[in-house]
Amino acid sequence: MVFVFLSHALTFSMLFVASLFDLDTTDVPDVFCATAVIGGIMLHFLASRPLQPEIILSYISVNGVTAMASIQGLATVAAGIGEPLFYSLVTGLIFSVLGWTAYFRGMWGGADAFALSALGFGAPYAGTASILGPLNLFVNIAIAGFIYVMGFTIYKSIQNPEVYSKTLETLKEEKERIGLELAALGVFAVFLHFQQMPALVFTGIFIFMVLLSRFLEVVQDEAFYRTVSSEKLEAGDVAAPGQGFGEKIVGLTEEDIEEIDEEEFEIREGVPFMPVFVLALLLTDLFGAGFLFIAGIF
Repeated sequence: MVFVFLSHALTFSMLFVASLFDLDTTDVPDVFCATAVIGGIMLHFLASRPLQPEIILSYISVNGVTAMASIQGLATVAAGIGEPLFYSLVTGLIFSVLGWTAYFRGMWGGADAFALSALGFGAPYAGTASILGPLNLFVNIAIAGFIYVMGFTIYKSIQNPEVYSKTLETLKEEKERIGLELAALGVFAVFLHFQQMPALVFTGIFIFMVLLSRFLEVVQDEAFYRTVSSEKLEAGDVAAPGQGFGEKIVGLTEEDIEEIDEEEFEIREGVPFMPVFVLALLLTDLFGAGFLFIAGIF
């Protein structure tokens, strides 16, 4: 599948260049992800030719339009427009909904949402009609993201060593709540044991997540937010929540800065997340089985 290979190569190249901008200036031009989206759809379209719309029309004439929402209806659409294009459009739309929902909820920036769309449209198909392709890609994004964010967080904590003592203080202050969480975990572990599931593995993972969540909260508050003089604000700086600029991660403009009356202003430093998408695509194309890897652990 030459066109599918070219789509993967195009998506990887565009995201790689975009990640260089993210690491250098945190300002990623939209043209790279837009090229990956448009190019991905076009190349998957070429990989799907010739189209057979008569298959879809015949199915509708027999079963009706509403039947298109069924599994058989989706399979008919895939057969009519071609599996590569079908996977590109469906995965791209799903990834776009997930990515832009995260953006509007203030969880990451617009470039990251656009990059997830680019992966969905440009690299969802690996030559076989299987949902494992998009699942592996999505899981590999999660795996790459976790490793990358943890590495970046440790780097920031080394720069701000006070976060370790403050994490201990947080654990002491929340000892009652943490105790309840661990008690609930103990009950769950007993249930897993009688279900002949790896209770110790799950228990260890949950304890780690309880402690990690507190550590990440402290690092975020101490290392990713800083107060600067309003005179030193630059276009592209991201306002911290509660500064009157909403929750979305959007850089301030020159006009926004001119409207700020306070002498000091709190900004937040984000994690340059674009390299995660490059790494996720590389993991998917080289090794593939992100979903099967996680399923095997559990």
